[in-house]
Amino acid sequence: MRISSAEKGRYREENGVDHVPKRIRDRKEYNKARYHMNKEKHKDNLRANWIERPWLKTLCNVRSRCLNKGHEYFKRGIKNLLTAEDVKNLWIRDKAHLLAHPSIDRKEGSKDYTFDNCRFIELADNKRREKCSKN
Repeated sequence: MRISSAEKGRYREENGVDHVPKRIRDRKEYNKARYHMNKEKHKDNLRANWIERPWLKTLCNVRSRCLNKGHEYFKRGIKNLLTAEDVKNLWIRDKAHLLAHPSIDRKEGSKDYTFDNCRFIELADNKRREKCSKN
């Protein structure tokens, strides 16, 4: 397996060495180092995105609730039909940036996540609604 010249340059810069390993077993070490570097970079990019576009974190959470086979929503068949643009419009419509702890709420708990069925409310209010609906 050959290493491209661009990868060689990055390897030299990252590790501060002149020699680039040629063997595949050395390549594993190289890939491991790159993975950890990219993992941290990815986390930093997510944090920056969530600061600039906080509705994206909400969308990720909604998606994970609906796609995680162990989650109650997946078992109940609740689907996410929201796009990033929909959540952004909900965020703006409900003025979620003014809330202390914005939380997405489905107006009718038995229905899917859709633009018409969702709104942003305070987390404390959402928890209160959840308790009332279970009783």
